[in-house]
Amino acid sequence: MPSTIPRRLGAAAGAVSAAISLAVGELIASWLFDAPSLVVAVGDWVIDAAPPVVKDWAIAALGTADKPALVIGITVFSLIFGAILGIASRVELRVGIGGFLAFGVIGLLAGLRSPLASTVPTVFSVVVSVSAGIGTLVWLTRNLRRVEEADDIDVARRAFVGAVGGIAALAAATVVLGRALAGRVQEAVTSRLEVVLPSRVDAAPSIPAGAELRASDPLLDELSQLVTSNTDFYRIDTALMVPRVDLESWTLKVNG
Repeated sequence: MPSTIPRRLGAAAGAVSAAISLAVGELIASWLFDAPSLVVAVGDWVIDAAPPVVKDWAIAALGTADKPALVIGITVFSLIFGAILGIASRVELRVGIGGFLAFGVIGLLAGLRSPLASTVPTVFSVVVSVSAGIGTLVWLTRNLRRVEEADDIDVARRAFVGAVGGIAALAAATVVLGRALAGRVQEAVTSRLEVVLPSRVDAAPSIPAGAELRASDPLLDELSQLVTSNTDFYRIDTALMVPRVDLESWTLKVNG
């Protein structure tokens, strides 16, 4: 039978449940280096599965902002997906639970594909994240049904909206906490920035005249130069989860 619960309230319940799930995943990922969050796991999967033409377009259009754009896109999609599940849960809660489980399976499969992820931490991260989302959805949906049975529906609905706002704030605080804990991850980045390369002993020889093909053929105008200046060079990462190297313990051997 049709539900009397407003769709907007169901959507809000589903969206904040998805937000809690993602936030818990970010918190765990900041604690366990070898367990990617749901967003990172799915993002890396998207990067690997995308056709080269799509990757080239993203790099050309977004440059170094391609990864943040992907993360934002996955997050927005997840919240919309959660809102849809919340609307469906007004009538049948099992639909919402099944949707969260399905998304968790996708995140698990994506996470286990990463060569930098370990099986046990990844499974732990996904299970806890999805459980947090399902628990929030179940609690909010059951409370929402009680709201519609209250004597003063308007007051009960306002209280429910307040609870949703509180959970949304909790999700945001969890992400902030995760980022703060991830500060120790930045130690590896900081150590790399502190490395001072020795001055060159012998200067490299100049490029011989005529070696630049673009100068000899107008059809090759778009060909890159043999030497790219530091100001024009930037890195495009091909993964959201990258190795975290501690220079204090890292060594490199060059053998012949």
